[in-house]
Order: sequence, then C-alpha cells, then structure tokens
Amino acid sequence: MTCQLPKKSSILFFVLLAIYPLSAVSQIRITGAVAASYGDWTTGDIVIDDNLCVYRDDSVDRYKVLITDDSTITPSGFYLENVPNTSEVSVEVRWNNAPTSGGAAITDNKTKNTNSANEVDELCVTGGDSANLQITITGTDLDALPPGDYSTELNVQVEPR
Repeated sequence: MTCQLPKKSSILFFVLLAIYPLSAVSQIRITGAVAASYGDWTTGDIVIDDNLCVYRDDSVDRYKVLITDDSTITPSGFYLENVPNTSEVSVEVRWNNAPTSGGAAITDNKTKNTNSANEVDELCVTGGDSANLQITITGTDLDALPPGDYSTELNVQVEPR
C-alpha cells in the first residue's frame, strides 16, 4: 500500500501469499492480493480492504491463516516503520472468512482457524472470493508520525486444518 502524506511522505504495504500443497491430488491456495496504493492522506483513518480467494480442492472448507510482517523495531505486532527504522506506527490487521470488511483481529505470528474456502474454482471466478484482509491505521497515529517513508510487508499463509 502506498499513501502520500502531506509533509510526511508515503506508506507502503506488500502482501505475500503462500500456498501449501496437501498431497499430490489435493491443495490449498490463496490468490488475489496486490500491493495497495492509498493516495493522498489528509485526515482520518486509513482502512484498506482486500478481498482474497482461498481455495481448497478436496471439498473441505476449513483452513488456518497465519499473518506476519517484517517490522523489526517492536518484535511482535504489526507496524509500519520508516526507512532508517527509528519510528513506527501500529497497524491493525483483520481477517474475515467472507469477502466483506471487518472480521476478527489477527495477532502477529499466531494461527487463526477459519473456514469458508472456495471449493469450486481455484481463482474464485465461480463462487466468488472467500476472504477479506483488512488493514487499518488510525489518523491520530498517522498525524503523530515524523516525516519519512514508512512501509511494511505482510506475509499471509494458509494451510489445511
């Protein structure tokens, strides 16, 4: 995600997706995430919703999701950090097992059990997207940032359960 902040610079999110094969004839897959561009920020919260396709081809819709980030200043939690890693801002990450915003708050590096994987089409053309990743940064936190470029990389992994 890129966000232009007046007098503050930009924010960038990258989302990496991982695929876990179940066996030679069965698999689980996640697709649909892109680096998001927010544009100019003037006031208020930044809320980004990304509908995703989680597919499982063995007629079992259950799976686990694990989300981590690459922030280093604070070892646990989700954070945007500036380029010299001297300043950070917290980011709320939510996962919904439906393609609608909201869902449950995710804890960094902690597996969440969920369901509703698409069992019909690995790209969700038929049956539609099956999950939503929501990222929120409060306007109050953004306003308190010193000028600079801020970024994070989210790694989203799904595996069968």
